[in-house]
Amino acid sequence: MRSDELIHLFSYATGVSFELPLDWEELLEAPGVAEYGNDDGDHDDERAGAAALRFSVLAVGEDGMSDAYQRLSDELLGASGLTLLDRTDTVVDDAAVRITVAHGSTEPTGAAAVTVVQAVAQRGGRLWVLRGTAPSVEADRYRPLFEAAIASARFIELDGGRR
Repeated sequence: MRSDELIHLFSYATGVSFELPLDWEELLEAPGVAEYGNDDGDHDDERAGAAALRFSVLAVGEDGMSDAYQRLSDELLGASGLTLLDRTDTVVDDAAVRITVAHGSTEPTGAAAVTVVQAVAQRGGRLWVLRGTAPSVEADRYRPLFEAAIASARFIELDGGRR
């Protein structure tokens, strides 16, 4: 995907900027949460909107929290009931990041399987959760998109923070 096919987005609600394809749009913005998605016509009605990135901001204390992003990532994965496919620790915009890729059903009814690409980022005492979800049958299409959005993320502390 060429960079001119992307749009740079920013959410004041989360303090996160990132790049997504031009055909994606904001679906929801509320305090601490923003959600983006597309309806490119390739989904049937049951799966419409399944390929949505969800961004959340969580503030945590400073003391003894150097591994908070890793612990939160593991807790979110455990609570989801999904099966871990891949885990990587990296740095994005001077933030420590754990990226996990998981697969399974998010519904107790055993609904269609999804693939989730999730990043938990930490800089100082602030945490951000970036999560992309797509039907598993479309994982090859959406996983690179979600990973590129995570790699393009910039974490902006709007409250006079340390940035």
